[in-house]
Amino acid sequence: VGRCAIDRFDALTPTGEQAFFDDMAENGSYKAGGEVEAISVARDLSYAAHLAERFFQVLWYSTAERTGLAPLEVDLKSLRPAFSDTFQVYRVIHAGLDALTYTPLGRNDPPLAPRSLRAGAEVVCMVVTVVGAWADVGMTTFWSILRRTSSPLRVFVFGDPLGLDDWRRAVADVERGLHDGAFA
Repeated sequence: VGRCAIDRFDALTPTGEQAFFDDMAENGSYKAGGEVEAISVARDLSYAAHLAERFFQVLWYSTAERTGLAPLEVDLKSLRPAFSDTFQVYRVIHAGLDALTYTPLGRNDPPLAPRSLRAGAEVVCMVVTVVGAWADVGMTTFWSILRRTSSPLRVFVFGDPLGLDDWRRAVADVERGLHDGAFA
């Protein structure tokens, strides 16, 4: 399963990953429909990673049962020889997942049409809670909601004084990015 998922990931970048990123830099996107394939490949890679992790757990618990030890008493280093081949595949799987998650390979969102509110749409109330200086953590989700919603939003922000100040700062950063064209 892991090798099949890796082959599908490699097929996204037939000329090699670096060439793919060079093409991204030149053209700004990759072939139409690529985002659908990237999502499908990410699912396959996630499933393969899950199976590899389950295999490690089976090794761990079967070793505990065989030796009469509690699982937490098993020296995990002793499992390395039996897991080493699977671990090599696991590392490649996670490299692919990281590429799909954190690089332009997985970020080929189709351009959004200008947001328009649906006529007669009900107002959606949204509650945001920020405690401490953590506003940036949820800002990407909040920004995505703002860009994609077709209903008017009423946003209530709750938090401690530090959290509210951090929220104001994060919103100001987003507004500044809008005016600078960073979020176009």
